[in-house]
Amino acid sequence: MSYMSYPRITFSGKFQADTSTVNNDPRHFSNADFEPRFQDYSNKEELNGWWNPGGTGIFRLAECATTALIDNNGNKTDNTTPLVVGNSTDRPSGKLVDLDPDWQLASTIYGQVVTITDPNNGKILLQGDYEPYEFRDLSFGRSPLKGDEGASAIFQSVLTNLVWSDDINNYPVLNDMKEKTTEGMLSIRLTTYGYCGNHTAPGFTYGTVL
Repeated sequence: MSYMSYPRITFSGKFQADTSTVNNDPRHFSNADFEPRFQDYSNKEELNGWWNPGGTGIFRLAECATTALIDNNGNKTDNTTPLVVGNSTDRPSGKLVDLDPDWQLASTIYGQVVTITDPNNGKILLQGDYEPYEFRDLSFGRSPLKGDEGASAIFQSVLTNLVWSDDINNYPVLNDMKEKTTEGMLSIRLTTYGYCGNHTAPGFTYGTVL
């Protein structure tokens, strides 16, 4: 089913993308020419290892919660206690990488698991594997920030290997969604913006996701 159709769940929160910028420069792949400074942050004098040389590659959702549960008719239902949207509870975090250091406009999320959890009892209501697909629709007009921190990207993909809990009976929208699911997949669309690439800032490696 399409993310544009009903029923639909919307959410917002933060994401972490702890990308390793050492991997972004082909010069850093030469063992013979590698210099220790390539593991240092860039500064006004030297590019060094760019802005996050110690990055782990981690991608994960953080502090995300539902903002609306929309039924088959396009009506918002009760969201008084927002559901938690998060990651796997028994697997490592996903990874955000550029497979080609010379092409950094197709960053792809790998190994990400998306879960929807009931905050009242901590039970996972829905879990799915995020199908890797590179971002699209890169824009610099959605944020007043300058440079890369002002960029916004959209990740359009599907969730596969869906696992539904019996507890979704308490949430009609989730029940409707399960009934309308075709070929065992759900559409998912992530819009990211406001990323902080300043390693001296409190929100370093975090941004906003919708």
